[in-house]
Amino acid sequence: MIHKNTMESFKAGIAGSFKTRAQKLFEILYFKSQQLTDKEILERFAPGSDNKNLVSPRLTEMVQNGILEETGDRVENGNTVRVLAVKQPATTPEAQGSLF
Repeated sequence: MIHKNTMESFKAGIAGSFKTRAQKLFEILYFKSQQLTDKEILERFAPGSDNKNLVSPRLTEMVQNGILEETGDRVENGNTVRVLAVKQPATTPEAQGSLF
């Protein structure tokens, strides 16, 4: 089941209220329910590019707006990097807290 806010975000993107780049980044993470680092997202967005500025500012905005969430971190080349995914709803009554 897809969270209402996630679907609203996606529909807003289809309607054109997302910037084109943010929409594409959302799709990269959403359609395969992937959890990826900024670098992995960049590889899918712009294969062969090493310019993280193509994706990082939009990803940060999307985290701040609650569309994406940081799901943990991973070590890449000796550095700790964040892992991102589309924000999904809690699936148990305990996790949802006061909603039940």
